[in-house]
Amino acid sequence: MHNEVAGSQVPREIMDRMRDAKEIGTEKARQEGVAIAQEILGVIKDMLEGVQISPLLGKYELALEVLKAL
Repeated sequence: MHNEVAGSQVPREIMDRMRDAKEIGTEKARQEGVAIAQEILGVIKDMLEGVQISPLLGKYELALEVLKAL
């Protein structure tokens, strides 16, 4: 999102976590991405009335994993 969505900024800590996970492998990167999304939802869930989750390449099982944080 940092480079693909105009005006969005991803914190350096998140970028570092994803870069480090990607170096280990694709599955680790997926797991880390889900973990990050779950952490964010856990923090902001009381401020939301809804959430849109768009899984990469139709990987709906990943979206379901993210939703477990709610």
